[in-house]
Amino acid sequence: MFAGVFIMKKRGLCLLLAVVTVFALAVPALASGGGLEAPTVTIAQAAGGIQVTWNAVDGSPRYMVYYNENNGGWKKIGTTTATSYTRAAKYLKNGAIYQFAVRCCANDKKSLLSPYKASNSLTYSAKLAAPTVTISNVTGGIQVTWNKIDGAPRYMVYYNENNSGWKKIGTTTATTYTRAAKYLKNGATYAFAVRCCANDKKTLLGPYKASNSLKYTLTLAAPTVTISNVSGGIKVSWNKIDGAPRYMVYYNENNGGWKKIGTTTATTYTRASKDLKDGATYQFAVRCCANDKKTLLGPYKASNSLKYTLTLAEKLFAKLPSTFMFTSGVGAWGSTIEIKADGSFTGTYHDTNMGESGPGYVATVYMSEFSGKFTNVKQVNDYTYSVQLGSLTYKTPIGTTKIVSEGNARVRYVYEDAYGLAGGKTFYFYTPDAPTSKLPDDFLGWVHWSLDSSRKNLGFYGLYNVTEKLGWFSEE
Repeated sequence: MFAGVFIMKKRGLCLLLAVVTVFALAVPALASGGGLEAPTVTIAQAAGGIQVTWNAVDGSPRYMVYYNENNGGWKKIGTTTATSYTRAAKYLKNGAIYQFAVRCCANDKKSLLSPYKASNSLTYSAKLAAPTVTISNVTGGIQVTWNKIDGAPRYMVYYNENNSGWKKIGTTTATTYTRAAKYLKNGATYAFAVRCCANDKKTLLGPYKASNSLKYTLTLAAPTVTISNVSGGIKVSWNKIDGAPRYMVYYNENNGGWKKIGTTTATTYTRASKDLKDGATYQFAVRCCANDKKTLLGPYKASNSLKYTLTLAEKLFAKLPSTFMFTSGVGAWGSTIEIKADGSFTGTYHDTNMGESGPGYVATVYMSEFSGKFTNVKQVNDYTYSVQLGSLTYKTPIGTTKIVSEGNARVRYVYEDAYGLAGGKTFYFYTPDAPTSKLPDDFLGWVHWSLDSSRKNLGFYGLYNVTEKLGWFSEE
């Protein structure tokens, strides 16, 4: 620094002129210089250090780069022809505050051609290790978990769908995250990654390791299942689960393990008596299932346990032969019924008369096709059960007549009552061990030709139309 002092006296006044010239030093400020524009500098933390970037300035052969640590003054790093520079982590202090500046510079790497603009300030955090990430299908989506990294304020989470590239989800302070099902595609393959992140939710503090890959299978909640004894079996019911195309139903008998029944789109199912054991204990379970009837979409919750007890009706119809016949054994006529486990039945009656002809037909067949149900089962004694004919309906209305061509002949069909059932109200079922001496003569008169005279009991199941006094016998 040079100072010059000049003193002039004029009219008794002393004028003191002081001229001070200051020559700038390199630290703590950067001297101005040159005629080019100052580059605009930005900095950001990056894996491996701090990345410094600036705009290119027309006419600048090179750029001189400076840094300032904790406001301790500007220090020269060197020159480059690029417009970016990474300050390596080994030259940085964890927790220190940094700024960077860049000036245009001649090719002699000394002559400065522009002033500078200081960058933004940045607190440097040392690079942290990559968290180890694992993923798994869970109810409601994919669960992502990773280990805690000491010094990591937050974590940035990413996902990759079908190898299409990494996409940022966001940050969290936790070490777990669940990607909701609504953001996932059923059947797509996913990987996740996590990086340590600063509290500004932007600055990344380390690299990442990709998780395992996982094919996502939509996972829905387990339906809540209840069961109860009903007429005909066990009724299974459960709540509807949004997004479930179908439901897979299972049963467990006497704690013997789960067995698959099948799928349904309904929220109820009745396990029929014929598939149940009287006195056995049952549980049922239901899982959400895809439309392919194979892919399971969620876990299950077992129902309550229930000891199944057959009703009297179920016990009777379960042990009855399915087929009963009514005929005298003489002539080409007869009625047949097929009885199901719930007491319902279907049947036919026919009586063919080849000699009954007329204009346009050579024979007449009297017939009916019908269905119905036996109800109100009561046990009369050890070998007799009474039932009521709850319903009887006809496929073709009684009284209908039509002529049908059969080969080269034409036959008239006349639809009549179901002979053997029509007019009946109360019916008796007799078991094979029923003593014949105790059975009505009217019944025995119809089935006598099926009896074994050497036996004292019936030897087969019988059905007696009490009202009409008509007897049926079992075919089996």
